[in-house]
Amino acid sequence: DKETGKSITSYNVLVQKVSSKTLDSKGRLEIDMCAGGEAILFTNGVAVKGTWSREDLDSRTIFKDESGEEFRLTPGNSWVEVVDQNCNLTY
Repeated sequence: DKETGKSITSYNVLVQKVSSKTLDSKGRLEIDMCAGGEAILFTNGVAVKGTWSREDLDSRTIFKDESGEEFRLTPGNSWVEVVDQNCNLTY
């Protein structure tokens, strides 16, 4: 945290891969937050692969594992990281 200098911690980190494109020379992005795509949940030292979907911008995002079940989050705070689908994620 820039204000306190303390590390930010989270029990769950959700990585949501989205489709995006650069709109102009200033680097502004158009991000499709409803198309659905790949997702990864990091919790308790485990990475769980899955998908995300969202009906429209007024709906909540649904994260599911590869068997179609909603991700089971560890009780506590969660961090959602939105990254471009072409981002190479290593862990």
